[in-house]
Amino acid sequence: MSYKNMKARKRFMAIALSGAMMLSVTGCGSTATGDVQTLENPEIMSKSDEELSDVLENSVGLSENTDSDKDETVYVIADAAGNKQDVIVSEWLKNTDGEATIKDSSNLTDIENVKGDETFTENNGELVWKADGNSIYYQGKSEEQVPVEVKVTYYLDDQEITPDQLAGKSGKVKMRFEYVNNSKSGDVYTPFLMATGMILSNDKFSDIKVENGQVVNDGNNSIVVGMGMPGLQDSLDLQKLDVEIPDYFEVTADCTDFSLDMTMTVASTGFLSKDSDNKDLKDAESDINELIDTYSDGMNSLVEGITEYTDGVSSVSDGIGQVKDGADSLYQGSLTLAQGVDSATTGAGTLKAAFEGENGILSGSKQISDGLATLNKAVKGIELPTKTELSDKEKKAIKSTITENITNNLTANKDKIADGVDKDAVTAEAQKNGKAAAPSKESVVKEAQAAAPSADTVAAEAQAAAPSASTVAAEAQAAAPSSSTVASEASGQFATYFQEFVSAYTQMTGSQPDDATMQALQGAFATAYGDVYGAAYKSGYGTAYGSGYKSGYGTAYGTAYTSGYSTAYGTAYTNAFTAGYGSAYGTAYQSAYGTAYVEGYKSGYATAYQDGLSYGANLVLGKLSSFSGQITTLKKSVDALATGASALNTGLGKVYTGTSDLYNGMVKLNGGAGSLTKGANTLKEGAGTLKDGASKLTDASGDLKDGSKQLSDGTDKVVDAVNDAEKDLDSLSEKCDKVIKAGEAYESFGGISDDMKGSVKFIIKTDSISK
Repeated sequence: MSYKNMKARKRFMAIALSGAMMLSVTGCGSTATGDVQTLENPEIMSKSDEELSDVLENSVGLSENTDSDKDETVYVIADAAGNKQDVIVSEWLKNTDGEATIKDSSNLTDIENVKGDETFTENNGELVWKADGNSIYYQGKSEEQVPVEVKVTYYLDDQEITPDQLAGKSGKVKMRFEYVNNSKSGDVYTPFLMATGMILSNDKFSDIKVENGQVVNDGNNSIVVGMGMPGLQDSLDLQKLDVEIPDYFEVTADCTDFSLDMTMTVASTGFLSKDSDNKDLKDAESDINELIDTYSDGMNSLVEGITEYTDGVSSVSDGIGQVKDGADSLYQGSLTLAQGVDSATTGAGTLKAAFEGENGILSGSKQISDGLATLNKAVKGIELPTKTELSDKEKKAIKSTITENITNNLTANKDKIADGVDKDAVTAEAQKNGKAAAPSKESVVKEAQAAAPSADTVAAEAQAAAPSASTVAAEAQAAAPSSSTVASEASGQFATYFQEFVSAYTQMTGSQPDDATMQALQGAFATAYGDVYGAAYKSGYGTAYGSGYKSGYGTAYGTAYTSGYSTAYGTAYTNAFTAGYGSAYGTAYQSAYGTAYVEGYKSGYATAYQDGLSYGANLVLGKLSSFSGQITTLKKSVDALATGASALNTGLGKVYTGTSDLYNGMVKLNGGAGSLTKGANTLKEGAGTLKDGASKLTDASGDLKDGSKQLSDGTDKVVDAVNDAEKDLDSLSEKCDKVIKAGEAYESFGGISDDMKGSVKFIIKTDSISK
C-alpha cells in the first residue's frame, strides 16, 4: 500500500469513527463534561430550556473552545413545524489581554450590550468597542438564511396532520425530524452535527420508540434525544461502503390528549479536526491505533457502566418499594393523628366552656375570693378580753350597787308592805283557832319552806327566763343597748320571779296584796334587778350574760330566796305566836314580816345575786380568754385562705387564658392534621406511581444493557466496513480533507474580523403544541 493511500485510509477512519462514536455516545445516554458558554437571556431561553440545551450540548460532545476569540450562539425561533420566525445572535468577545478597545465585524442589526455599559462605534459593519479591559457580551438580530434547519412532520395513525390539528388528539403518533444543511463549500457540505431533544409526559405518552436516537424514562417523564449529520453522507459518498450516516430521527408513541411543550435542536461544526500533513506515517498510525484502542476501551467502560447502572436501577426500585410502604404507614398514622387531634380539640373546647358563663369556674372563683376577703375583714375585727375573772374592785362595785338599790327600794316600801297585811283579820283568825290551832315554830318554818319555791325550781325558771349565751353574744356584736334599755328588759324578765313571791305571800296570808302594796313591791324589785343587770352589762359582760347569768344567778337566786324567805318567815311567825297568837299575831306579823323580809332579801338575794353573777362572768371571761389563741389561729387561717383564694382566682384566669390558647391552637392543629392526611394520601398515591415507574425503568435498563452489546457489535462492523473500503481511499481522502476544511472555515454566522478565531453553534427552538 502506498504512503498516500495509507494516509487517506487513516484520515477516513478518523472521520468515520468520530461520527460513529458521537452517535453511539448519544444513543446510550452518555454525556460529555465540557462547559459551553451561553448568554443568559430569559426572553429566549427559560431555565428548563437551558437545562435541555446543556444536555444536548453534552450529548454531541461540545466543549468550550479556549482558543477562540469570539464565541457565537445563534438562536432560531421557529414554529412547531420548524419554520423560522426570528433569529437572535449572541456574541462573546473575549478580552483575555485586557485591551482598552476591541475591534469586531458584524452584519447584525439592533445590536445591544447585554452584560455591561460598554459602548461601541460602527462603520460599515466594523465595530470598535470601548472595552476598558472587559470582555463584551452583545446580541443582535439577523435576516440572513441560517445554514441548518429542522423540518418537523407529524402523523396521527399513519396520516400526516398539522400541529394545530394534532393538539388534544389521541392515538398512534409519529414525529419525524429532518435535518437540512444549507451550507456548502464547493461540492461538500459544511459538516454540522445536530442533536434534538424533547420531554414527553408519561401521563400522555407511552410505548415510546425512537429511530436514530434514544429515550430515557425517569418515572414521570421520558427524555428523547435524536441525532443526525445532514450532508455528510453525500459529502463522503459513503453509499458504496454500506455505511449510513443519518440525517433525521423519528419518535413514535401511543398518545392521549396530545400536547408538546417545545423541541430544541443544537447544531455545531466543532466535532471534526484536520490531521497534520507533516506527521510521518508512524505518528499517524500510532494516533489511529490509539484512537481505536481508546474507542474500544471506552466501549468496554460503557458496557460496564451500563451494567452498574442497571444494578443501581434495581436498588432504586427496591428503595422505592420501601418508600411506598412508608408512605402507606404515614397515611394510616396521619388518619390516627387527625382523629386524636379532633378529640383533643373537642376536649379543649369543653374545658374552655367550663370556665365561661355566669355559673362557670371563673365566676365561682371570683365569688369565693370576694366572700373570703369580706370574711377576712370581719374576722380581723374580733377582739376578746384577755382577763379571766372579775377583779375584787369590780366585785365590790357590783355588790355595793346591788345592796344599795335593794336597800333603798325595799326600805322605802317597808310600810306599804306592812300596811298591806290585814291585822284585824289575822287577829280574829288567831282568836278563833286558839292555842290548839297554833303551830309550832318548826312547823311554821317547814311550811314556809314548803310554800316557797325550791332553789332548783327558781334556778330552772331563772335559766329558762334568761336569754341564751349565743343570743346575748350576737346582740352584743350587733349593737350594745343603752342602760335604760337594759334596765327595762331586766324588769320585764324579773316579773316572773316576783309573781312567784306574790303567790307564796298569798298562800301565807290567805289574801291577795292590795294594789298599793303590789305596786311598791314590784317597783322595788324591778328597779333593783334592772340596775344590777345594766351595771353588769356596762362593765363588759353582756356576752357572758348568756351562760353566766343562767348558771350562776339561777342557782344562787333559788338557794338565797328559799333560805332567806323561809328563815325570816319562820322567825317572825314564831315570835308573833309566842307574844300572843290572838291580836298580837297581826301586829307582830306585820312588823316582823316587813322588817325580816327586807333584811332577809338584802342579805340573801343581794349576796347570792352578786356571787352568782361574779361566778358566771368569771366563767365566761375564762372561756373567752381560752378562745384568744384559737381566734388568732382563725384570723391567720382566714387570711391565708383569702390570700389563697385571690391567688386561685388569678391562677384560674391564667389557666383560662391558657385553655383558650390551647383550644385555638388545637383548632389550627386540627386543620393542619387534615392537610397532613391529604398530603400523606397524595404521597401514598405518588409513591405507588413512582414504584410503577421504577419497574418500567428496571425493564428499560435491561433493554439498555442489550443495546450496549449491539452497539459494541455495530462498532466492529464499522471498522470492518472501513477496512473493506480501502480501494476507494484516494477519492475518500480528498473528500475528507474538503469536509474538514469546510468545518474549520465556518467560524461565524453574524460576522467576524479577519484577525479573530471564532466558534459558532446554533440552537433551534420550535413552538409548543397545545389546545
